[in-house]
Amino acid sequence: MLETVFRQVVGPLATPATPGAWWRGLRFLALDGTQFDLPDSTSNGDTFDGPSTTGGFPFGPQVRAVVLAEIGTHGVLDARLGGYRDGERSLAYPLAGSTGPGDLVIADRGFWSVEFAHVFTLAGADLLVRLQSNHLGTAQEKLAGRHAHASFRPRAIGTTHERSKSRTAGPS
Repeated sequence: MLETVFRQVVGPLATPATPGAWWRGLRFLALDGTQFDLPDSTSNGDTFDGPSTTGGFPFGPQVRAVVLAEIGTHGVLDARLGGYRDGERSLAYPLAGSTGPGDLVIADRGFWSVEFAHVFTLAGADLLVRLQSNHLGTAQEKLAGRHAHASFRPRAIGTTHERSKSRTAGPS
């Protein structure tokens, strides 16, 4: 029931006049994940799993949440919940359906993969993703410190990746 209410009220809030929400015609969106400890109960353990459902706090079940939100308003556009064993990246894939052309999705280094780039760019979104230091691209321009403006051309799984976007990569 809570998900039904969420789906009825969730949606974009930013207008072109909203401070910090847009840049050069692109709406800023943030994608991030977190996890929460739940009370150690059989029903929570059956639903969300965790390191232990018998050891008590802090070893009870955990729920993992991945949220897509507007940066300018902090309004949530979409979210997915999973258990302790669900990865943030796999929970993020369905959120691509809530993005499209004109959206700039900003995500942390744990989300980057060829499949992630494919799913979100196929939806029409542009990506700005912090990469781990072992993801090396073709340096286009040296920036301050140890950062560089680099180009990445991932090969999509099972199909040709039609789009290539420049990324800013730096050490993790």
